[in-house]
Amino acid sequence: MIRPKKGLANPFDKIAPGEIHLLETAAANSRHLLLSDWRHTTSEQTWATELASGIESAICLDSLLINGKGSVNCWPQEQIDQFTNPSIVPVLEQLNLTFTAKG
Repeated sequence: MIRPKKGLANPFDKIAPGEIHLLETAAANSRHLLLSDWRHTTSEQTWATELASGIESAICLDSLLINGKGSVNCWPQEQIDQFTNPSIVPVLEQLNLTFTAKG
């Protein structure tokens, strides 16, 4: 929980001056929420992908979990190809490359 220093008031008046009491009530009744990200590959697979591509993929995550729950939307290659920008396709073809689910 992030709280102001002792002696400093929450800046609720800057958020909604007419509803400070509602914000104070919400803050008093707040609960922790855990957000995390998740990859669907092992560390070894991720490292191999980074070495093969020459690009750090640490920012490429598969899921966002909220309190340990989330969903996965894995596109098939046909759908990835369908939404690949047409101006990029000739470059990919020339280099014999395709976009993957990891880009």
